[in-house]
Amino acid sequence: MWLNIYFLQNIQIFTKRFCQCQESMEIAKLKNLSLLASMTGDVEWQHELCARLEKLSG
Repeated sequence: MWLNIYFLQNIQIFTKRFCQCQESMEIAKLKNLSLLASMTGDVEWQHELCARLEKLSG
């Protein structure tokens, strides 16, 4: 019984960390794309990316 609880707790920890990692990667991607948009002068695209960043950042 305690072994099942141990595994469930580890699965929950892993899932939480995996989701945090995915979110961090998405934020990094959007920041890089925003930089690219500013370098190319695409203001509309940059605003779209910033809106998505704000949504993710909370």
